Amino acid sequence: MKKAQLMGNKGSVTIFMTIFISMLIILIVLLNDIGEYFFQYNHFIRENYLSVQNQMKRFDNNLFDRYGILGFEMQNKLMNYENSLSDNTVLKESIVKLMKHRVINDVSMSIIEKVIEEKKILGILKELDETIALKNSINRQIRELKIPSEKIILLLCKKVLKNHMYFEYPYSSFDEIKNIDFTNGELIKLEIDEYIKKVRVNYFSTFDFENIEYLLSKPLVVEYVIDYLGYSSNFNKKEIYTSEYAITGFTNIYTQRVFIEGEIFSLRILLNTASIMKNPLKMKNYLTQAGGDIRGQFFLMLIDSIKISLNDINEIYEGNPIPLIKTNNDIDKKKFKSGLYYKDYVRILLYFIPENTLINRIENSIENKLYIDLENYYTYLSFDKSFNYSFQTFDYTVNKKRKFEGDYNE
Repeated sequence: MKKAQLMGNKGSVTIFMTIFISMLIILIVLLNDIGEYFFQYNHFIRENYLSVQNQMKRFDNNLFDRYGILGFEMQNKLMNYENSLSDNTVLKESIVKLMKHRVINDVSMSIIEKVIEEKKILGILKELDETIALKNSINRQIRELKIPSEKIILLLCKKVLKNHMYFEYPYSSFDEIKNIDFTNGELIKLEIDEYIKKVRVNYFSTFDFENIEYLLSKPLVVEYVIDYLGYSSNFNKKEIYTSEYAITGFTNIYTQRVFIEGEIFSLRILLNTASIMKNPLKMKNYLTQAGGDIRGQFFLMLIDSIKISLNDINEIYEGNPIPLIKTNNDIDKKKFKSGLYYKDYVRILLYFIPENTLINRIENSIENKLYIDLENYYTYLSFDKSFNYSFQTFDYTVNKKRKFEGDYNE
């Protein structure tokens, strides 16, 4: 009896052990299956991210070395290429991202250094208002035939340069300049950059770094043109696709120079006229020569301003500085130790050009220099890929679709 019971117990243990060992084997196989699944899935992800990284690293070295822009050429039709560098928005973002680390402008640097201090923006807006008030004061004195003080004009010019505003002159020929009625109208007209207007509107609702970048986008693009396209004059190697092309849109060097000479010449006439008008001795001499006729006085003043401006143009192209506003002692000088150089005048002229036009001309310059088509160059790619795994333990297949992407702007 006991022997039969013992045999029954052994049989139960055997069955139990068989079931236990079978389940353990199944569990081990299943765990191995699950481990293999995760291993293959992680390998799938790692392999595809490496593929993205390798593609992103295949950027055009010439494009990067010469123009500082990261862009890679389309290699695989199966990938989705977005953010083409031929898109103005994409190219502008690439330029701004590059240049915000290399800011040269005083106003840009002061804003970035104090970006946390929101009151800085209010200070800039206050300075803009003060600048406009100075401009109105000078024009009012001109209309009343009073001589603007040297202090006011110098202060105005400092604020103009600091805030990246520019002179606008509505005169296209010498005949128009000669026929100006200075008792009516304005000699000095200032236009505030549209981006500063935008910040003025948006500031009180939100404040973030994007607003700062928006404010700085034009200065950054202008500095990019100066730094990467270069510029040509008598002291610089002449190349067709330079800052002069960004200003004029002309590829002919002679046409470029004639156009820019005319622009700088008009600006110098305006500034030299302002300098002469605040020189009481010269204005008195003009009036005496004109026999007391005010119209004759202003005509002689403009003739003298034209002569001085012609000398200024020659000096600027030779690489010499010319003061923005000349003092009474400087008005008859031909050479100066300090002032604005050709590069500075090119920078001023670039502010006349709409930003989209500048971006288009930058694109043309890059393409013509490197013999490439930016329509085939991108800063972003993505592709969808499926992962399939069939479990060996039981009849089940996992299907997963993943999107892999890379972006230089991240």
